[in-house]
Parts: sequence; structure tokens; C-alpha cells
Amino acid sequence: MAFAPLAPFAPIGIAVILGFIVGRFRRGRVVAIAGTRLRLSWLFAIAVGCGIAVDLVDVPEPGTVALVGLGAGLVFSLRNFQVTGMMVIAIGVATNLLPVALNGATPVRTEALVDAGLVSPADVDRVLLEGARELTTDATYLPWLGDVVPVAVFDQVMSFGDLIILSGLVSVISNLMLRRRTRRVPPSAIPSLEAFGWREFDVGNDTMVEVVHDLRSLDDSPDPHSAQREPVLAGSSKSASPVQD
Repeated sequence: MAFAPLAPFAPIGIAVILGFIVGRFRRGRVVAIAGTRLRLSWLFAIAVGCGIAVDLVDVPEPGTVALVGLGAGLVFSLRNFQVTGMMVIAIGVATNLLPVALNGATPVRTEALVDAGLVSPADVDRVLLEGARELTTDATYLPWLGDVVPVAVFDQVMSFGDLIILSGLVSVISNLMLRRRTRRVPPSAIPSLEAFGWREFDVGNDTMVEVVHDLRSLDDSPDPHSAQREPVLAGSSKSASPVQD
């Protein structure tokens, strides 16, 4: 009897929808995700492509393909650790990668297949897994990190790493919806602003503008009532308007 587990499209779709719902509940905006720039996004494409190939295509050396995809996904998630929830995904990917690296495939618990309703107890001995999966044996390393969680509603057996990745995906989407676009000062306006005491400096990879503590007045006369002002970053939660003649 041949058995090919369904690709986890349904759980991922539900996690994405749930992430949007949580983001909207937190008053986030879907359009904020469109402006997000993730580092090494080509690694994400490799991870997705390898996962689809292993689940849907009869590729040679599926264990190696799965390992490459998991490795790409781990590097991608670690490289984008600044996104809230991405480290959770990294933990889930690492949890899935470890048994594949040690066994050459994801170990699958036989009892979980029966509990998920995928096979009957009488057919357990005739189960043949396809793709980068194999039944757990006494020689299997870290069998508890394999597919051991039956999810009958999706006709799937999932790993704890899969569940961690899904929870991280919900967190990433909902938090990306909360991002606000940074307002920047046009470069052409900087010389005019500097004439009134503004100065330009670098923050990371971006150029920002700061108001110096002692703003020069137009007549250079001291103002006893003016207090020293706190520096203001253009594009932060505080905004400063340019002085007009």
C-alpha cells in the first residue's frame, strides 16, 4: 500500500488567515506588509520550492532536497530575526531539520497515521511512505521530533516543529501589519533646513535629520523664554515642520 501525505497547504492557509485576523484586531493594515523588505528573500523561495518538490514531485534524493529546503528556511528566518515572530519560525525549522539531518528523512510514527485516520490498523504493515518520510524504527534518531501529532481534520500527521512554524507565521503576519511607513525629509530640503540649525546624520543605513538643541533664531538674539529643545528625528513619532519666511 502506497501512502503519500498531503502537503500542509491547509494548515498554512489557516495560519495566514489567522495572522491577518489577529493583525486587524490589533488595528494593523494589510498594505503595511507590501512595503516590507526581507533579507535574502531568494532563500525563502528555495525553501518553498524544495518543500513543494518533496511533497508533490517524485524527485531523486528527496531527503537531500528536504534538507536543503530546511537549511535555506533556517538561514532566511535567522537573517530576518528583527521581524517579530521570525525567531519562532527559526526554532520550528531547526526542530524539523535535526531529525532529517540525522536520519535522512522525517520519521513518521505509525500510531499517528492510525490516529489520524490515514490507514487502518490492519494495513500498518503495508504502508509505504513517499517523499522525504520514513516509518519510525528502533534505529531512528530523535523519533519524537518527527511527524508524531495526528491531525485528523486535515488528514495529516504533523511534527512539533510544524506547529511551532505555524504559530510563528501567525505572529510574523500580524506584526508586519503593525509596521508604519517612515516619513523622510526630501534631500532637496536638507540645505534649507540646515540654515535654521538642522543637521544631517546617519542612522544605520538611512539618513535622518535632527534638530540641534540650540536652534538659531532669525535675528540671532537670545530668547530668555525659550528652553533647550529635545532633539527630534524626522520620521519618528515626533515630527518637526520646516520654518517658513
